[in-house]
Amino acid sequence: MRLLFIKLLHIGDSLLMTPTCSAVKKIMPNAEIFVVVRKGSEEILDGCDCISRVISYTPIEYDNRNIKTFLNDLNNIKELRRYTFDYIFELTDKSRARWLSFFLKGRIKVADGTNINLNPIWKLVFNDILVFDQTLTHTVEKDYRIIKKYFPVPESPPTLQYSQDKALPIFDNIINNDIVVIRLATRWRSKEWPLENWVKLSLWLLNIFDYIIINTSNDSVEIEKAKLLQEEIGKQCIYAKNGMSFSELAYLLYHAKLYIGVDTVTTHLSAACGCPTVAFYGMSDDRIYGPWKVKNKVIAMPNRNLNQAFKTFETNDYMTGISVDKAKADISDLLCELKQLR
Repeated sequence: MRLLFIKLLHIGDSLLMTPTCSAVKKIMPNAEIFVVVRKGSEEILDGCDCISRVISYTPIEYDNRNIKTFLNDLNNIKELRRYTFDYIFELTDKSRARWLSFFLKGRIKVADGTNINLNPIWKLVFNDILVFDQTLTHTVEKDYRIIKKYFPVPESPPTLQYSQDKALPIFDNIINNDIVVIRLATRWRSKEWPLENWVKLSLWLLNIFDYIIINTSNDSVEIEKAKLLQEEIGKQCIYAKNGMSFSELAYLLYHAKLYIGVDTVTTHLSAACGCPTVAFYGMSDDRIYGPWKVKNKVIAMPNRNLNQAFKTFETNDYMTGISVDKAKADISDLLCELKQLR
């Protein structure tokens, strides 16, 4: 059995697909599972052992898109056309992924048509177009419902997948202490919590934990924010000066007592590693994108209007509305819950 999953969305969406892939692999251990993801998302799937092969596809809005990237995508299509897949599952719900499905060879092709009224021509391409009511449905469940129609998988999706064997050691000199991992920022301004709030929260956290480790990518803006926070907090607050890979972050998350961060892929990686997770949510809906199957606490502004929030990506009003005192109270609640579970 050879299956192909196509999900040309963001990095976190790729990780949110792993419960679907792992559930299929569990009932069909010999299945070959191929996935096509948006370029830049490959690394996050390194920890998902059930996937046989990951192929990247250049996003259409990519700034450096040129003849080279076009030829690379064309070569990837040619490579995929070497195979006839038993099933092709298009999970992106966008036209580009549907066109990719069109060019590939599959005995059964299934498309997600949840969010758009598809042109009837697609019914000639796909054997099945599944439409679900996604109201308040988590993204993991949305993907999972598609395969449930075709395979005898369990009723509920499993956890996110990132194997501890794929984690790479970092900061081993402090790893056996009580550590908390934090993520200050993402590339979306609408998801930023003010740095001065992180300073106040971090000083409070050091009454509970031995060290704070700041996770960043290799983005210079993120690294500069980490540096500024460290200067305010002192030597018990550390970060990797060249950024951190997902495999290094996974190593920390498998050892950390707690993760605290904004809504981004690292929040989902924390869930995949089973680390208790605190996540700040502003304009995005935690009911659809929240931490999956891990002990967690979502911190959000009271009475936020999520319908309005999705209309703006340039303001972080929904994040600045979260007070430091609320964050402390919500984190304390989760820590109390975790203490009772021991």
